[in-house]
Amino acid sequence: MSSPAHSEPPTSSSSESSQSPSLVAVSPPAPALTESQKLSVSQRLQVLRTRYSQLEAVLFFAAGFTFDAVMLDRIDDELMLWQQIVYLGVAGLVLGLTFRHEMAGWHPPAWAAKPWKYSEHLLHFMLGTLLNAYTLFYFKAASGPVAVLFLVLIGCLLAINEMPLFHKMGPVVVMGIFSYALTSYFGYLIPVLVGSIRVWMFLTAVFLALLCMAPLFYFVERWRGRNEAILKVGVPGGAVQGFMLALYFFHAIPPVPLALESIGVYHKVEHTRGGPWRLSMLEPSGLFHRHGDTEFLARKGDKIHVFVRIFAPRGFHDRIFMRWFRQDPVRGWVQTDPIQLAIADREERGYPTFSTKANYQAGKWRVEVQTEDGRTVGEQIFTLVDDTSTTPRDFVVEDG
Repeated sequence: MSSPAHSEPPTSSSSESSQSPSLVAVSPPAPALTESQKLSVSQRLQVLRTRYSQLEAVLFFAAGFTFDAVMLDRIDDELMLWQQIVYLGVAGLVLGLTFRHEMAGWHPPAWAAKPWKYSEHLLHFMLGTLLNAYTLFYFKAASGPVAVLFLVLIGCLLAINEMPLFHKMGPVVVMGIFSYALTSYFGYLIPVLVGSIRVWMFLTAVFLALLCMAPLFYFVERWRGRNEAILKVGVPGGAVQGFMLALYFFHAIPPVPLALESIGVYHKVEHTRGGPWRLSMLEPSGLFHRHGDTEFLARKGDKIHVFVRIFAPRGFHDRIFMRWFRQDPVRGWVQTDPIQLAIADREERGYPTFSTKANYQAGKWRVEVQTEDGRTVGEQIFTLVDDTSTTPRDFVVEDG
């Protein structure tokens, strides 16, 4: 009996085994989209804003500085004065709503919800613009290290306002800057309106600043109690006012709205009605910020002339003092005699005036131009040398 047939699996021939399998082009898998690629442009912008929120706030503050530096003209410009009072009003309103949002749980209505997201930046822009104006006006009116003091002060305010530690304290630091802005504004608005500078005007500026901050104190006290109002409003606002008063009575605050345009020491000052001022000196200093002789070569019969131009706002009529000091080897700077002079808003280039001195001795001298309340508008230091020669002198004459 034959055995059953067994079927075996087919085997590939040698020719088939030598052939390469057919290749099929397969596209690589698409890379997964990153998180940033899934976001829209507006969403990516929001991510960047969140990541660099502090830098964004600084840029808004700097934008206020740049904007006002271009727009500023005269300190008595009516449009600028109105603009600044509007900025102060808006800054005070936003600051008050910020306190209400943090302390009373207030939320803006639906129509204002989106603009409210930019309230902090608006506040930075307003205060940056105001601080820029005050910096420029103080710098123009300052003499010597006083200008540097105020630039450092404002720089510190800007830096402190951006520190995370102070961000946790809420708008308390902004409250201090707002207090400073109020006093600075009223500090030159009142002299511009009255046409002179007196002590009572700065005291009135401080009083008006405190009066403007009183509603903020009232509402914070109503929302959170007196202790919170003292901490958030009274301490920063009052501390700044106390600091400003101390600076004022130490004559460290520049005498805005006055500003020294030029000052120089000359051998002769001549003027004819309706004509230019003719200023005679022996040798120009060669420095753009110095006018007249830096070394006064005095012969018998010479008089020292100190010529100044002082900017004053429109309608301004007041008096200034030129105080002469001589450096004593033992006692230091010794005042010899003050000379009273009148100033007004006569010329756009600044009101021209001068004082003379016929009694003097060799050595180093300093002439300070001061306001009625004792603040320095500008000063000039020069060296007086006895000239015993008799050769003819050739004077350089310039228009003053």
